[in-house]
Amino acid sequence: MINRIKVLLAGDVMMHLHFNEHFTNAANDLKEARLIAKEMVERYGMVEELVSATPPELNIIKEARSELESFIARAEEGIMRLADVIVVKESATKEDVKELLNEIF
Repeated sequence: MINRIKVLLAGDVMMHLHFNEHFTNAANDLKEARLIAKEMVERYGMVEELVSATPPELNIIKEARSELESFIARAEEGIMRLADVIVVKESATKEDVKELLNEIF
């Protein structure tokens, strides 16, 4: 569920880190991420502290965003190289992604 939240936040985080702008379609993604986080808290009890000043689902979102920002900062060169491949080829195959990942990591 955390990984799904990170996928939903990834576009906005990348736009913010790389272009210092926010993704224009982020509202829908953020809404879905909050619903998942709320389900994690209310349905599955996946939270360490239920009573806090900040709603627990927002803490989940903040932590996921922070982890994602760190990952994207480390992998930004590879992400931009993949974006270049997509611009040239109009798509990227699994092999293209594997090759880039092997070069980066």
